[in-house]
Amino acid sequence: YPADSTIAKGAVAALLVGSQFGGTMSPISSAHNALAAQLMPASLDLGWLHWFMATAPVAHAALFLSWLWIMFSYGLFNQEIQLKPTEGGKKE
Repeated sequence: YPADSTIAKGAVAALLVGSQFGGTMSPISSAHNALAAQLMPASLDLGWLHWFMATAPVAHAALFLSWLWIMFSYGLFNQEIQLKPTEGGKKE
């Protein structure tokens, strides 16, 4: 990438944000989820599927909004990515 490109910074931010919000979809993926699962009343009896069903819409909305934030913050809507072809095939 060119020296003035922010693509690498945006990719790192996307990785961090994506793992954080993706992790909220599992009850044991983070300390705050494990604590929330322990503090819930036993009558709720939320299993994995119910947890995913409850958290998936919030996580997906957060991921979409974060994607927009990253794209605007790093100016990635305006950058053109140019891929250079590589020589393929068998080496002799």
